[in-house]
Amino acid sequence: MIAIFFKASIFIFVFALAYVLKRKGFFRKDDYKVLNKIMVNITLPGTVLSAFGNFQKSSVLYLVVLIALACNIFLLFVGYFASRKKDNPTKAFYMLNTPDYNIGAFAMPFAQNFFGPLGVITTCMFDMGNAIMCTGGSYMLTSSIIDIDKGQRITAKQVAKKLFSSVPFDTYLIMFAITFIGIKLPVELINFVAPIGNAHAFVSMFMIGLMLEINVEPKFIKEVFKVLEIRYIFAAILAYVFYFHTPFELVIRQALTVVAFAPASIVASSFTEKAGGSSVQASLAVSISILISVVIMTVLMLGMGIG
Repeated sequence: MIAIFFKASIFIFVFALAYVLKRKGFFRKDDYKVLNKIMVNITLPGTVLSAFGNFQKSSVLYLVVLIALACNIFLLFVGYFASRKKDNPTKAFYMLNTPDYNIGAFAMPFAQNFFGPLGVITTCMFDMGNAIMCTGGSYMLTSSIIDIDKGQRITAKQVAKKLFSSVPFDTYLIMFAITFIGIKLPVELINFVAPIGNAHAFVSMFMIGLMLEINVEPKFIKEVFKVLEIRYIFAAILAYVFYFHTPFELVIRQALTVVAFAPASIVASSFTEKAGGSSVQASLAVSISILISVVIMTVLMLGMGIG
């Protein structure tokens, strides 16, 4: 229990350190963008390659991709029905911030440090399905269901182009294919990328600390907390189903349980603005969801005795 709390405390410390240093002027507001490039293009792919190094083909894990896709679509429609009597910008806010998960920057460090390679691979598979929606799938569905007054529609071709230009997604896809056909990566390559992957947790949590902004505007509070209430109620339901009612082995079920509580995707704010909603409102939802998720996911680790 002490070891688990210590590991989780390190995450919280790094996260808080970055936020405090930014507030003190040691870092600028936009410095997180540099770390984001490092995380997305270097440390996250390194983590994925390391995890897949000794992985044996498992058809069960391929189902996780479909589970993630289904969760996102389901939550998008939950957002729609929860906001069906509201104006279109508010509907867009609900539909784009109720689904979509921050996996690579937030859930992956937890999986990497608490679950080992199988947990990381489970998280990668979940992020494959999640990425389809985060890169524009949710926006495309939202714009086809409601009228986007001031925004613009995007096509499936545009979503696919953005998806396949993502280094993490391409890494997932390549490792997915390699594992499927039974090719094993050279040990030398795994040993080479391992230190890069090990840096991912620090880089990602420090980045999130730098990007965190709590700009509270009273007119947004009610809708933000309503969306977060819906998001976390259904996260609890999904976590219960994942842990107690799926046929996967324990580590996979534990990883899915924790991933269910991942915070809202960082890109939700830009898509909300594109749909005619308020990016400030969406950014507030993302920031608060990060604070909530770090607490819930730490408590889950302690509760499940992982580590």
